[in-house]
Amino acid sequence: MLAAISTMGEMSFSQVKKECGGEGWVPLLIYRLDHEGETFTVLPIFSTEDVCRKWCKRNLPKEWGLSGGVFLTDEDIPTIEEKGWRVQMFEWPNKVKDFVTFDVEPIELSDKPEVLGKRK
Repeated sequence: MLAAISTMGEMSFSQVKKECGGEGWVPLLIYRLDHEGETFTVLPIFSTEDVCRKWCKRNLPKEWGLSGGVFLTDEDIPTIEEKGWRVQMFEWPNKVKDFVTFDVEPIELSDKPEVLGKRK
């Protein structure tokens, strides 16, 4: 599974790669969706790196700057489930920004993750 990461413009690519990946945590991109009086927290995951990149470009505020991705393993699933998050797979770069509120949630992963991203 490939999940998006973002620092909301607070860190450079090299800082993310060194600090987050090196220390076993990542700033996962999540969104909140209100539906029928309930708020759901959703972790978007992506079929390919290209879909992740295009989805982030289409949906995230430009001032957030850096975005990227991280591959999650089967060992990371219990951590996600404990948080009560829903997971939504995107196979194309759907536009969702008009219906959701984005946030970043730091999360520890079971292994030191490979952080993928772009330099500004």
